[in-house]
Amino acid sequence: DVGVAHDGVAHRLALAEHSGEEEKILSSFVPLFERMDNLILLLAPRHTKRTIEVEKLIESSGIQHVRRSSINNGLPAGTRVILLDTLGELSMLYKAGEAAFVGGTLVDIGGHNLLEPLSAAIPVVFGFSTHQQKASAAKLLSSGAGHQIKSSDELADFVDQIYHDSSIPEKMKKGISELQKNSDVVANANRSLISEVS
Repeated sequence: DVGVAHDGVAHRLALAEHSGEEEKILSSFVPLFERMDNLILLLAPRHTKRTIEVEKLIESSGIQHVRRSSINNGLPAGTRVILLDTLGELSMLYKAGEAAFVGGTLVDIGGHNLLEPLSAAIPVVFGFSTHQQKASAAKLLSSGAGHQIKSSDELADFVDQIYHDSSIPEKMKKGISELQKNSDVVANANRSLISEVS
């Protein structure tokens, strides 16, 4: 399990992000890392060719990290970020997380597939830019399975809330269950996973 922490039970947030989002997100999460000893980010650049670029950003933020490809027998002590540098593991990343932020939504991209994390039955968080994913965003918000934020600071605030109030993710999971009953929603999520591994 890529999300098993060295010090016991870990709170894991999966981030499938886009260029331009990482630096802001990492900066906003530094205070969370200081308050939450067991918070781990599973960071997945949309293209593995950006691994070195993203890794430099993590290093410049002073956050201890490890590449997914170098994990063998557990995480090194103090690891706060796992950088996904392998192909075909995004679905596993979501399953290892307790919530997911879908990128391309805090920059003017219009969003990646917002329904993709539903296959792992975890709450979905996304930003303001969803013009490529309008229908999916509407479904997530109306069902209560998703939460929309306007900035990386709001993302950090929401993570702080869900990890200190378990009723919030529990309510969101009820919305996820309702969405999973919709065959079109499930098909859309699964189609994305098939594309990701092929």
